[in-house]
Amino acid sequence: MGGNQTLNIAISNLNNFAYIGVFSSGLFNDFGRGRTNAPAGPSWEEQHREALLNNPVARGFMDAQEELHQVQESIQQYVTKTLELGRVPSEEEMDSGSCGHGCGCSH
Repeated sequence: MGGNQTLNIAISNLNNFAYIGVFSSGLFNDFGRGRTNAPAGPSWEEQHREALLNNPVARGFMDAQEELHQVQESIQQYVTKTLELGRVPSEEEMDSGSCGHGCGCSH
């Protein structure tokens, strides 16, 4: 069975599956990379957004993914500030409101 069929069946029946294995890597983000044969209408993610957000396992995964993204951003800020200063920054320097030279994030 292909990735699209797996997801269409699994998302419609989330209570029946503990895990979903999708190995068709071309399914996500395949279209929109300059291809002109992208299907019309909403993406798979947009079509199944409510089911994903209402599923506790999927919601937990998305929450964990967001936390990891925040950790990654914090590490990037620390490394950038360290390279900018040429030394390990102090806590006050990390709270100064910028990720570092050229960041432009205006934290």
